[in-house]
Amino acid sequence: MESSLLVDLVITIRIWDMTLDSPKCIAICRGHTSCVNTVQWNPSGTRLANSSWDNTIRIWDTTSWKCLHILRGHDRYVLSVTWRPSGNWIASGSYNNTIRIWALTPTGTKCLHVFSGHTEPIWAVNWNPSGTQLASGSTDKTIRIWTIDSRNAKCVHVLSGHTYEVYDVQWNRMGTLLASASADKTIRIWETDTWNCQTILKGHIRRVNSISWNTMGTLVASGADDKSIRVWDAVTGKCLYGFHCEHNSETVA
Repeated sequence: MESSLLVDLVITIRIWDMTLDSPKCIAICRGHTSCVNTVQWNPSGTRLANSSWDNTIRIWDTTSWKCLHILRGHDRYVLSVTWRPSGNWIASGSYNNTIRIWALTPTGTKCLHVFSGHTEPIWAVNWNPSGTQLASGSTDKTIRIWTIDSRNAKCVHVLSGHTYEVYDVQWNRMGTLLASASADKTIRIWETDTWNCQTILKGHIRRVNSISWNTMGTLVASGADDKSIRVWDAVTGKCLYGFHCEHNSETVA
């Protein structure tokens, strides 16, 4: 979906047009009865999925902004959701320690898999670029790598090293590196051929909530409870820039 649209998260979802001199709300999606945790565009930008504390996932049409599907099955908060790159499956992680894989078909939706392995809530799920593996991050301090097809879902690796909750996991575009963000104030970069931790990014002074790769897969941006965004060199581990919520920016030596 075009980066000119942003989403505001509460019980409603707001869609913002950022191409104007002053951002304008162009749609409000209503229906959830509790907080919205995560929103994700599908690869083609035609659908928006979101997870909620009301235990459901909703799929929205991005032309009419009508709710097309409500995915029910989790019996606790749905904390994370992600589209498979092909756009036909969704993975969701829940407060009840389970992951569900949902298939979207022309006639409706179907839950393909329900599986567990994490011992505490799952805050993050993210597909690799080929759509063959899923990474998940949990309050249990681990990251799990799952191999998934239409018949089976199997945990093939458990990555340990973080000392507190893992709140986000993101593959780079090539699928060669996986980044993880944690309440231990660090980001870890994992090599996906060996699953060794290549680099630990240190600098935030509070919980790191979210991370995002640049398109080249060389830089990682991170957002934390210390009210800052940092941009890191994923190879050297050096913090290149730091931005604070007061809108003052600084270059970090």
